[in-house]
Amino acid sequence: MITEQTRGLFHKAICMSGNTLSPWAVTPQRNWPYRLAVQAGYTGENNTRDVWDFLKNAKGSDIIKANGELCIDEEKKERIGFSFGPVIEPYVTSHCVVSKKPIEMMRTAWSNNIPLIIGGVSNEGLLLYTETKTNPKCLNELDDCRFVVPIELNMDRESALCREYGDQLRQCYYGDKTPSLDTLHEYLQMVSHEYFWFPIYRTVLSRLQYARSAPTYLYRFDFDSKHFNHLRILSCGKKVRGTCHGDDLSYLFYNSLARKLKNHTREYKCIERLVGLWTHFAACGNPNFDPEQEDLWQPVDPAAVEKHQLKCLNISDELKVIDVPDLKKLMVWESFFRRDELL
Repeated sequence: MITEQTRGLFHKAICMSGNTLSPWAVTPQRNWPYRLAVQAGYTGENNTRDVWDFLKNAKGSDIIKANGELCIDEEKKERIGFSFGPVIEPYVTSHCVVSKKPIEMMRTAWSNNIPLIIGGVSNEGLLLYTETKTNPKCLNELDDCRFVVPIELNMDRESALCREYGDQLRQCYYGDKTPSLDTLHEYLQMVSHEYFWFPIYRTVLSRLQYARSAPTYLYRFDFDSKHFNHLRILSCGKKVRGTCHGDDLSYLFYNSLARKLKNHTREYKCIERLVGLWTHFAACGNPNFDPEQEDLWQPVDPAAVEKHQLKCLNISDELKVIDVPDLKKLMVWESFFRRDELL
């Protein structure tokens, strides 16, 4: 949506549980290719051509194994989740896709002229439930949460200001409690906001600033099924309930874990609901497919946001417009950014 390479290729867009402002969407430069080559057995100099030649001829299995051991503990502490992903390209050519920071590209993006649906699920952080339970070290290392402060701000982690921001986050999510497995719910909520909902909120603000002629619809998928929320079952087991990152996909696309549903079930009705919204939006630019609720879901209102009020369509056993939950917590993240950094 932000690169000139895709100008005009689509006329509407839906961003589900992730966007270009997500902290995992752009990988920071940490000399990854050379480090990967060394991890895979390379003994030469840090020369781009030599490193490329080595990796090009290495076994795929060796590269995969080496990549799994690439991030050091300090980088994991910095919340760097991937060693390879989209990067800001160092050379601007006719083939360049990401020429500068995504937040800067969004200001003049061609997609500011097309309608957008954006949102996420109610418990995105459940994706990390099992990983966190089996590796509680990450909870013990949270301390004052200064390493949770967005890496995008490029702050000295030892600075008084960074510690102050970290303390605000810890107070916001933990209060007087201590980060541990006993407060796993609080951690998963913080992760949900850090990785998903704050970037979603920030994108909405950017659209209100730079895409004023195009509607932006905000949703929250909150459908909880005992047997059909497949990503939650895979990530957390069968005893945990809630709506996990990726659960919404089961209500849009058939998958290997799905089974045929009877027409009267809650799950089948949710499929009808979600597919109806998405396809009507794709066809008409307006997601309200039900003639009896043709005005239910309205674009985000700039005037309301200025008053710190933000509505979204909550998709559950019924469609209902609600105030965005935890907006005040999202605004804590927002407060760390200057206006020219935020949008």
